[in-house]
Amino acid sequence: MSIYCLLTVESFQKGFLTLVDMLMGLLFAFSRLSNATVVRLASGMVPDVQKIIESISQGDQDTVQVLLDSYNTQFRKTKVRDHAPDSESDTDTDDPDLLLREHLATALLCFINSQLQPAVLRVCLQTLRIVSRDRRALGTMVTDSALLSLAYLGGISLNQACRQQEERAEDHSARTHSQIHRRATSGCEEAADADATPLAVSSVDSPSCPVEVVCAATTNDLVHCYKWTDDSHVMLARGKRDIREENSDEEEIEEDGEVCRKEAIKVLCNVIYNSPRAQERASTLRILQGLWESLKQGIGNREPSSGRFYKLRLLFLLTALRPELRLQLQQERGVAVLTKALEQCLAVRWGEGYEVLGDSTSPPISKEMSQEVIEILKTLFNITHRFHRQQPDEEDAALYRRLVAVLRHCLLLSCDGEGTLEEIQGSVAQKLKEKLTPILNLLTESSRAHRETRHYLRQKILPPLRDVAIRPEHDTTLRGQLVRLMTHVDTDVKHCAAELLFVLCKENVSRFVKYTGYGNAAGLLAGQGLLNGRRNSGDSQYASQYSSDSDSDTEEYREAKARINLVTGRVEAEQPDPMEGMTEEEKEEEACRLISMINRLSQDQIIQPMGVTAEGRLTPLWSQMRGCTLYEEEEEDEEEDMDLMPEGKKDKKME
Repeated sequence: MSIYCLLTVESFQKGFLTLVDMLMGLLFAFSRLSNATVVRLASGMVPDVQKIIESISQGDQDTVQVLLDSYNTQFRKTKVRDHAPDSESDTDTDDPDLLLREHLATALLCFINSQLQPAVLRVCLQTLRIVSRDRRALGTMVTDSALLSLAYLGGISLNQACRQQEERAEDHSARTHSQIHRRATSGCEEAADADATPLAVSSVDSPSCPVEVVCAATTNDLVHCYKWTDDSHVMLARGKRDIREENSDEEEIEEDGEVCRKEAIKVLCNVIYNSPRAQERASTLRILQGLWESLKQGIGNREPSSGRFYKLRLLFLLTALRPELRLQLQQERGVAVLTKALEQCLAVRWGEGYEVLGDSTSPPISKEMSQEVIEILKTLFNITHRFHRQQPDEEDAALYRRLVAVLRHCLLLSCDGEGTLEEIQGSVAQKLKEKLTPILNLLTESSRAHRETRHYLRQKILPPLRDVAIRPEHDTTLRGQLVRLMTHVDTDVKHCAAELLFVLCKENVSRFVKYTGYGNAAGLLAGQGLLNGRRNSGDSQYASQYSSDSDSDTEEYREAKARINLVTGRVEAEQPDPMEGMTEEEKEEEACRLISMINRLSQDQIIQPMGVTAEGRLTPLWSQMRGCTLYEEEEEDEEEDMDLMPEGKKDKKME
């Protein structure tokens, strides 16, 4: 059966006029583009890099904006991350696409120094940010002219010493523009020509000495772990993706000038992270000084700025990668200013002394503000972790007390966003750890050397035991806090806390176990060979420093002493006898079954039974058992030999 659609003349005319209007709109949109560009976009192809360079050389801002928008969108949709080699051997300088991206970066660096529309400047910087992710394609982005241009566009004012560099940068930019024009007119073949002058790109050198992971760093796209080496240099390693994602809706609300400044700082972060050469030149050009002045002005005026986060990130990268900049920022009162910025971000309210007043009704810290807090904490770590061994003066001591109070407040915060609070607490814990270990060491050595100091600290930390119903690590006193640190994941903190308590117990094993429990004390006892519990205060090399007074027990402790579980350090509830009602044969059978299970676990290397040697150290139990077995076999052999002897000789042998 056929179906016919009848159209009236009026409905046909109305539909036709609608199509004409749509066609006119499309023609108007494409009228500003060249024919080649229209054909390329209509075919669904991503504009090639050579075409973008040609448009830049012609100065056609409208065409450049459309082409770069398409180029950037393609990278956002596919989440492309250019390969970043770990060494120079991974760099392929003969790759035509790589050379084109280098030339594109060179062209854009020249283009952004001209008078551009804000929207065009923004899309150019976004493209530079994408290209700067690949350290092989940095090209001229590591030159002085590029670094100064990006710093200027990022709102970083440089001092008089850099103006000569800026003048030379303008001359270099003019020469570069003419080179771009010649390359663009000669076509793509010249760009891929092996005889073309290569653009120098620095690579990250691998440190020769061992490193230790201490913190996390972030660039625009990724979060990175960074490692300190013995010569105070660091190597940043790629990690998880940053939790702060691009938000195009927010960028549209912000002014074009603010967006462009943020994009320029993002490019600068990528370049400095990816190139040691750029790190060195940034230090020489005193970019940190201009950046620091910009941040101090915003902090002093209490002006909220959406771009401050990226400036703080750049500050962190510079201080993480350049030792001299860490020292410079510390001398510029960096700790005081950053502490003030931290107080502003957290809206800190002070009580008496160094006490931060908490407010349970206050809303959680926003995701944006918490990210600024994280960058401030990481920078504070950079500029203070090498100076904790120095003796602070009165002013610095007051500043550090204030900072510690703010750090404690950070641990009690609630934040928006998954994982944000954990990241803040991780940064705070790292910072506090650098302050905690030297304090514990100082208290330990002072207690060893000075009897009055040890007596005072013992009264404060280890008063006579009264309540033995709770485990030592669950106690809320100073003793309980230090016992909890004895099982901390950080080895330095764990060792320092245990050593302090051990010294306060005059290095007496039984007294140490009494206050901490054998389970908590086992780590230190094993490390010092004291698991057999045979050292008293007089056996220590510091015995002359310890008095001979005995540990006085309270009436409550003496009454409960017989019921205290030495492993847990408390009185345990009465437990039913698991073998109650069993016959002797059943008990023996159960014991054999347990031995068989332990033996199977040991053979499968799931557990390793250990024993304590005469020196008080752990050793595999099988070696001791083997020694005992050999001794028993020798005794059995001797008995058999004696049985074979005549009676006269046997009597003489026994004598």
